Amino acid sequence: MNLGSVYGKRIYGDQIENLEKALSAYQDALKVYSYEEFPLEWEEVQNNRVSFYIKKLDYKN
Repeated sequence: MNLGSVYGKRIYGDQIENLEKALSAYQDALKVYSYEEFPLEWEEVQNNRVSFYIKKLDYKN
């Protein structure tokens, strides 16, 4: 989950690529944080995914 946050806030390199890496890292985090076992962490990952997905759409437009 931390890796997704770092990529999402990274200022170096291509911003779209960084956001895609962030989204991928969050997707990987969901393999660990299941809703049943870690509901708060699962929710945090989902919120971050949505935030960075919206940010990615803003950069494309």
